[in-house]
Amino acid sequence: MAALGWNPLHIQVTLDGVPPVIAGAEGVPFRTAWVPDEDVGTYRPIMNAIVRHSDCQAIVVDMTRVPIWELVLNDPAVVIFPVRREVYEIETALIDYRDFDRYLRSKGFAPHPWTPPDKRHRPKFLMPVSWPKNMSDDHVAAKIAQHDPEPGTPLSFLMPGIPELPEDDLHDLINTTRFKCSQTIREAAVEIAQAAIKL
Repeated sequence: MAALGWNPLHIQVTLDGVPPVIAGAEGVPFRTAWVPDEDVGTYRPIMNAIVRHSDCQAIVVDMTRVPIWELVLNDPAVVIFPVRREVYEIETALIDYRDFDRYLRSKGFAPHPWTPPDKRHRPKFLMPVSWPKNMSDDHVAAKIAQHDPEPGTPLSFLMPGIPELPEDDLHDLINTTRFKCSQTIREAAVEIAQAAIKL
């Protein structure tokens, strides 16, 4: 998003005892903040971080599996569930996806186009991560749908997702105190941002 001219804020919700990754690095080309997940009993700490960066045009909340779904009820938001290739990871992503659906319904949100805009389901997408490049979008979607706990109910996908990235590139990005993004990762990130902005 930064490469596309937006002014994004990336908020990382960290696991207990784990320091922030991007927010702790030097030379990051976008604004960052972090919130320890032990502080996230409600969505307030995340909202406080957003308020502190009120000049940012787009907010990306990189969350652990803590369902702070209240955060998206009163704000325009897209919820993305990354889904890797291992069966247990597919099943976990689908369970979270369907749980979020049920949560929205419990709050009176509905998927129907005749529902008032403020009571429509918030958009949610499964985003494939590290699936083989030679697999078509339809093939990836079909493989994931095989494990859906609610078969027959449509799934939404954010394509093309994140490609399989070289391990050395990922180590450069994550395991240093200075932000270092390879051209491969940069191109993948821009492609995802372009897809997300259109939603």
